[in-house]
Amino acid sequence: MKREPISQYFRLALQEIIGQKPKRGVQIRVAEAAEISASYLNDIIKGRTEGSEDVRRAISKAVERSYEQMINRGREIAQSQKSTEDTVPTDETVRRDIRWILTGTRPRTEKRGDRTIGLNADLLRKTIQEVETGLSRREMALDPVKKARLITLLYEQSIISGKSTGKKTVDSFLDLLT
Repeated sequence: MKREPISQYFRLALQEIIGQKPKRGVQIRVAEAAEISASYLNDIIKGRTEGSEDVRRAISKAVERSYEQMINRGREIAQSQKSTEDTVPTDETVRRDIRWILTGTRPRTEKRGDRTIGLNADLLRKTIQEVETGLSRREMALDPVKKARLITLLYEQSIISGKSTGKKTVDSFLDLLT
């Protein structure tokens, strides 16, 4: 029987909870309440250490959850991430693909089950051309970060649908930006 990664589940739930609270000083307050150092808590959050079960239970109490709630929520998050990985390219996959274009590094592919995922250069080229044409038609300029996000979003949609986005879709997105 395969052993469940309890500490990983705990870490996922903790990352979600810490991310939902106001950033300034949250880790320090949680660490103080759990009677551990803030750097040790940060190491647990980042996955550099697991922390003992006693420490994880103290952290659970500090964030006002039971240890079992933390594990169950982490398990849900892990399952959600797994199902997303199996069906749709993640933002990280798309970012990595685009980074390959920007850096000139030859695209890698990765196996996911029976599928190979990698850069679809033709689809990315068409997406970039469609965005540039749409911007030109409207005599519109976007700052580079917004343009990159738009291209990434449209490229991801193209990968999911398996076809180029087209003028109508690009225009719809540009309408939202104006």
